[in-house]
Amino acid sequence: MVDFRKMISPRSQAQMKEVRDELTVPRTNPEMAQWLVGLARELRGTGHFSAEPIYSYDEWALFRVIPELAARLDPSLVRLPEEMPQEAEKRDMLTHAATASDARLGEMVQSLISHASFGRGRSEIGDTRVDRIVDMFHIHRGQKCPLSQGANRLAGRPDPEFDGDDREPLPGSYLLATSQRHDRVLCYSEDPAELDRGLAALRTRLAGGEIEDDEDAAWVRNMLRYRVESELKDWDALSIQDFSGAERVRHELKAEAEAEPVPGV
Repeated sequence: MVDFRKMISPRSQAQMKEVRDELTVPRTNPEMAQWLVGLARELRGTGHFSAEPIYSYDEWALFRVIPELAARLDPSLVRLPEEMPQEAEKRDMLTHAATASDARLGEMVQSLISHASFGRGRSEIGDTRVDRIVDMFHIHRGQKCPLSQGANRLAGRPDPEFDGDDREPLPGSYLLATSQRHDRVLCYSEDPAELDRGLAALRTRLAGGEIEDDEDAAWVRNMLRYRVESELKDWDALSIQDFSGAERVRHELKAEAEAEPVPGV
């Protein structure tokens, strides 16, 4: 069986674990309410969403359905002015969460799980708290989803059991290319010498030099076969990291390129 951890960078795996850990925290109803409305407020705080509550499924969730769900889990919850339903919204009872029964509110939640994406909340660097929140809503659409957890709790259904990943850490290391804090796994190996050799050959290739060893040249061609030149030029650094994300070797590509002498100067 393929172990996909070999294809995902240590930093991404750490982010995924952070998301899983937050999704599986035991919560009382008031704690669940504060968590849900807090997630919605953090996403709205990005400024990436419209202030119109029914602009799209995302806004409907963030401004109306999630605050309503949270308020029913904890009637003492204080809603912000922008989370309060307006009288004119009653014209569309299909989307008016405030007057919906608990069962109907649960149907609204299921509709959001199916159709909302929250992707506009992502940051440009892909390594922030709001990116984790988007992942909670967008990637975890099953019983782990915050919306599902809140709806299940409101309906009196038992909380789902979440299985953790108790596998041992991978013993090898990764050769990574980093671009604007995004990591790309180029190779995983349990042989440090193989990674060092591959890194040296790759640096030669990126510098425009000729790789003399045929095996190393084939290794680099295989690793780069799906990558275009424009992508390679965007790489900021190459590194070798272990499963925990600790760097053993790092080369700053942009700094090295700037340090090269200019002919005739």
